[in-house]
Amino acid sequence: MKRKRINTDYRDEVILVISDLHLPYHHQDAFDFLKNLKKTYKPDRTINIGDLYDCQAFSFHDHDPDLLSPGDELEAARAYGKELGSIFPEMTITLGNHDILPARKLKAMGLPREVMKDYEEIYQTPEGWEFVSDLTIGVKGGSKALPDLHFVHGLAKDNLKLAAQRGQRIINGHYHESAGVNYISNPDSLIWALTVGCLIDKGSPAFDYNKTNKNRPILGSGVIVNGVACFEPMILDRNGRWIGE
Repeated sequence: MKRKRINTDYRDEVILVISDLHLPYHHQDAFDFLKNLKKTYKPDRTINIGDLYDCQAFSFHDHDPDLLSPGDELEAARAYGKELGSIFPEMTITLGNHDILPARKLKAMGLPREVMKDYEEIYQTPEGWEFVSDLTIGVKGGSKALPDLHFVHGLAKDNLKLAAQRGQRIINGHYHESAGVNYISNPDSLIWALTVGCLIDKGSPAFDYNKTNKNRPILGSGVIVNGVACFEPMILDRNGRWIGE
């Protein structure tokens, strides 16, 4: 899967970063929340940080008989993907560990890459969607004072340390229980790292593995406005529904 780099001036852009949705096991209010973010921020670019799809039925763990079969899950995920595409016709997706489960299964069966369909075909995504392994957005001509924005799914939990090592501003997914922005500086620039949480339905049996975790998922998404990052939490009421603002 290809890596992608874009040279632009991200100080003039608003970038919406959608967190791990895990379709079709996403929170029931996730799409309304994202519609509200789009209306509020009017993003120039939308990036999904990975694990757009869950593929629980494709995993190497025992299949939960109370969840969807592989065929039914894929059909449901495709349908929700089309709905999301009506909100965000153009989107770049950095592949997550759940998104690539179909490819991992084929490899485990000993089949060559040539028999693997493109992810756009597997998930029947909107025409304006693109899958990449990771995405870098940099300033034209380069600038130490304006480090690259590097979007990747789950490269390291300590993404501030990663940002310092690479000299880039890191935008990270995968870690459902982590969210927010941290800063570090050096003589040349101010570097930050953004972790974007998730948008899952934590009550779904698909996430039973998290019940033993003392921390709970943090729902929300990231926004980068003129090169400055923030985390927008999706705040729920006592019934687990989004409060609508």
